[in-house]
Amino acid sequence: MQAKVTKQIMNHIIKHEGVIEQIEGNHVRVRIFQMEACGSCIAAKHCNASGAKTKIIDVYASATAHFNIGQEVTVSTSGTVVKQAVLLSFIMPLFLLIGSLMLAKGSRLSDESAALIAIGLLVFYYLVLWALKGNISKSISFRIEPE
Repeated sequence: MQAKVTKQIMNHIIKHEGVIEQIEGNHVRVRIFQMEACGSCIAAKHCNASGAKTKIIDVYASATAHFNIGQEVTVSTSGTVVKQAVLLSFIMPLFLLIGSLMLAKGSRLSDESAALIAIGLLVFYYLVLWALKGNISKSISFRIEPE
């Protein structure tokens, strides 16, 4: 199978071709392949698919009965979903870190105390994300289609 990544300009849909590795209920694990085309993708710098030759993507599909292990499929998501994922995983923590450091230093705390407060807030932020992962996975999701 030749891997292919496309971006449809009008809808900003990002697609990866892959092969189904595992099916458990409504959870499908798809192995996708990185290609040269990842370099032109708008999300390549932030996408898990752009860092290695192959990646495993977890897709939750309501109707998995017509999928089989080893089947070639297309996994897709919208640019809006990618932006939301980047916001939650990179931009918000960056602002939280910088903001907490500025507030702590403005309160005339020592550098060590400011750093500990900032790291503590980041740990708390990621724990909240982990606790809300069920809700987040409903809004940040992939679609799967047979080829």
